[in-house]
Amino acid sequence: MSLYQHNDQEILVPIVDGLGSDVDLSAITNATYKMFTRDRSVEVLSKQLNSGITRASNVLTITITKEDSAQLRGTYYHEISITDPVKGLSTVLKNTIYIEPTEI
Repeated sequence: MSLYQHNDQEILVPIVDGLGSDVDLSAITNATYKMFTRDRSVEVLSKQLNSGITRASNVLTITITKEDSAQLRGTYYHEISITDPVKGLSTVLKNTIYIEPTEI
């Protein structure tokens, strides 16, 4: 996955169960998005449900603003976790992300 530096953009994350069926996100009590340096030693960005993260059906949308990405270049690690009142805390995405440099 990659994004562009200095751009307003969204990361769409469909949430499915182990069988590939859509997970209804209406009951989740929290969702957290965090981006770290590639070695995971420094957090560079954080978002929470209703504060940079929205949900619709089985999709989480993480909004990355041009201000969020202004100082980011290169490869980072990011992950998303959700909290469900029945299943508790679940990590639903963990991977690297590349922020492609731009000059404007």
